[in-house]
Amino acid sequence: MRLVARSPPISSRSQLGFMRPGLRGQINREFGTVLGEGTSQIQLRRRSGFGGMKDRLGRSLKRTLTIPVVSKPSQYIELIEQKMPERVRSEILAMYNSTCGAIITDPALMGVPIDDHGFHRGHAVFDTCNIHNGNAYGIDMHLERLLSSAEMARIEVKFSHAQLRDILLETMAAAGRPDGVFCRYWLTAGRGDFQISPRGCLEGSSFYTIVHKTWDRDDTTAVKEVIVTTPVKPPLLANMKSNNYMINALSSMEAEDYGGSLGIQADVNGYILEGSISCVAIVGEDRILRTPKFDLILPSLTPRPRS
Repeated sequence: MRLVARSPPISSRSQLGFMRPGLRGQINREFGTVLGEGTSQIQLRRRSGFGGMKDRLGRSLKRTLTIPVVSKPSQYIELIEQKMPERVRSEILAMYNSTCGAIITDPALMGVPIDDHGFHRGHAVFDTCNIHNGNAYGIDMHLERLLSSAEMARIEVKFSHAQLRDILLETMAAAGRPDGVFCRYWLTAGRGDFQISPRGCLEGSSFYTIVHKTWDRDDTTAVKEVIVTTPVKPPLLANMKSNNYMINALSSMEAEDYGGSLGIQADVNGYILEGSISCVAIVGEDRILRTPKFDLILPSLTPRPRS
C-alpha cells in the first residue's frame, strides 16, 4: 500500500511563513498586546490583515486573570512553601545546583531552570550513590558510568571527575546524616534556549545533586515480580543511564497492575533482560550466579560485566 500526502505542495520558501525573513517584525506589526490596569486584564487586538486570523481569534480577546502573577522572589517562595507536600519538606535534605554554584538546604529554593535542556528535551544523564555509615558506596564507579553515559549522549561535560566527586561529597556532608540517605545526580546539556539542539547552551553542561532520605524496606523478604510486555529500549538508550525513563515507569506500572513491583522485561525470544530499575541475577543448580548479557541493557555496577 502506498501512502500519499494530502497537503498542498509548497512552491517556494516564502510560502512557509516561519521561514520568511523578518516574520517576527511582521507579527509585531499585525498584533499588539495591551495590558489594563496592573495585570488584571489582557487584551489582544487585531490591527490589520493577516489572513483568516480574524475568524479564529475574533476582533478581541479579553480575559480576567485568576492565577497569581508573581514578579518577586519572596512572593514565589511563599507560594512554593504553601503548596509544598510535607513529604518533600521532610525528606529532601540538600541540593547542589551548578547554575548558582551553591548547596541549598531549603526545599523551597530547590529547582531546575525551565530552559535547561535536561528538563524540556530530556537531554541529560544521571546516576546514584548509596550512603552508609558516612561512606559513599562505589562513588567512583558510578561517576565513571555517569561520564560514560554523558559521552554517549554527546554532552560536553565541563566538570572533571574530581570536581564532581567533591561536589557529591560536600552535598552529602551538608545533608547532615551519615545513614538512611540516598544521593542522586544529573548532568544535562545545559540551559540557554528551547531548541532541540543544545548548540545554544553557551554556558555548557549543568550539574544537579540531591540527597534525600531513603524509604524503609525489608531486604530479607521475597518480592513478587512479573514479566511485562512493555517494549524494551533501543540499545543506545539502554546502554546509557539517561533521563529517558518513560519505558521504565511504564514497566513498573504494568507490573503493579498484575501484583508485581518493578517488572522484568524480556527480549523478543523470551530471554530475561532487566527490571525497570534493577538488574536480574539467577543462581542455577550448579550454584553459579549468572546475569543477562549487558549489550541490550544498562551495564550494572552490582554484578559487574567482565572487561
